[in-house]
Amino acid sequence: MDASKYIQRLLVGHGSDYWLDPFQHPQNWYRAFHGTGNAQNSDFDEKDQSSDTQFMPVDALASIYQSGFRTARNAAYGQGVYCSPNPKFPESGYIRAVSIEIKNDKKSYKCMLQVAVNPDGVAFHTNNEIWVVGDPKNIRPYGILIKEA
Repeated sequence: MDASKYIQRLLVGHGSDYWLDPFQHPQNWYRAFHGTGNAQNSDFDEKDQSSDTQFMPVDALASIYQSGFRTARNAAYGQGVYCSPNPKFPESGYIRAVSIEIKNDKKSYKCMLQVAVNPDGVAFHTNNEIWVVGDPKNIRPYGILIKEA
């Protein structure tokens, strides 16, 4: 899907693009990061779908894009979707490397989502490192960060 169709899909039913653009607008949503390293088969809509554990973090990215966020299984700070404004924080246990074969070599990559968070729908915890978004409609993916592990 090209970028313009992706943006159009995100805007459907939202009425305005201030949540994403232009940056520095007072109505912009906050920026944060979400890791998918703890994904499990039970997290996906298709319960009978069998996914290779190795690739579950990537499958979770696709599932979020297609079906939206779900609340966390473990809710230490309350029900909701967990994210952090610090891009290094998800690496402390919420991102897992995925290894793939590339031209007779094996490489590992880590990936996480860049998200926009509605300022009216977020609670801040642990020195502002952990954010909990109570309603999944108040958090939207808008980018994927990938780095070699």
